[in-house]
Amino acid sequence: MSRHFSGTLCGRLMGLQAMMLALATAGGPFAASLLRDATGSYAVCWLVAAAVFVAAVPTSGRKERFGKMDVRSSRERGHVMPAPEALAFDMYGTLVDPIRIGEQLERRLPDEASRVAEVWRQKQLEYTFRLTAMGRYEDFEQVTRKALDYALATTGEKLGAEQKDNLMSQYNDLEKFADVDPGLKLLREAGHELVVFSNGSPRMLEELMDRARLRPFFPRGFISVDEVGTYKPSPKVYRHVAEKLGRKVGEVRLVSSNPFDVVGAEAAGMLAAWVDRSGGPFDTLGPRPETVVGGLDELADALVTR
Repeated sequence: MSRHFSGTLCGRLMGLQAMMLALATAGGPFAASLLRDATGSYAVCWLVAAAVFVAAVPTSGRKERFGKMDVRSSRERGHVMPAPEALAFDMYGTLVDPIRIGEQLERRLPDEASRVAEVWRQKQLEYTFRLTAMGRYEDFEQVTRKALDYALATTGEKLGAEQKDNLMSQYNDLEKFADVDPGLKLLREAGHELVVFSNGSPRMLEELMDRARLRPFFPRGFISVDEVGTYKPSPKVYRHVAEKLGRKVGEVRLVSSNPFDVVGAEAAGMLAAWVDRSGGPFDTLGPRPETVVGGLDELADALVTR
């Protein structure tokens, strides 16, 4: 803007000073004083006159008066960040990778390792389901050892007590998936409340939390189904998590890679996010959840855009 143009405009504005002072009355003596003192400065005259003009325009009409400039608040524009959530993370297959068990089996049973590993995991889950259906409970360590015995019997393989103990100890020394640390960091920075929620027994989880270096992300530690005396997907365990967190069950979101766990959580009224690590189909016993991610490093963004 040229100095000549500025001077002309400011002169005209000063010629209308009486009208501006009237408009500034709503701003009190301070605004009126600013206008009177502005007559000796082009820049101050321009800025004060513009400020008075904007103040005189109702908020609801500013968008129309100023074209593309939108002075509404973020809430008025609908850009409201979602509130932080309480997120309950499954452990096995979600945070830590059980593949190390298979590596141990290959060293001891090179010909039947994959078959033993498959039957072991299937029987482990089956036993938890059957115990829950029967209203009985044995802790996860006992169930896992019995499932190993069954897998070995099925394949005709034999291992000594010490070899079995070594395999069992691997359940307490599993590696995290590569996306876990960056994903949990993003979620923590976003203000979400994080807790581990697992079928694992307290002794197993205590050791695993330390060895996998998960504690910095989970100041509340873990919640084990052992506290309830039954396994996922019983509704009791999901409600228990909500109670421990001091929330309603519909205010907590399960994060799990296991479809049966996700279906169980939603059946109990809990929110859920499925971590689709395998790229396979979802369980046909329930609907695919609204929130699906390939890794935990995608979850923070998914919760914002859901």
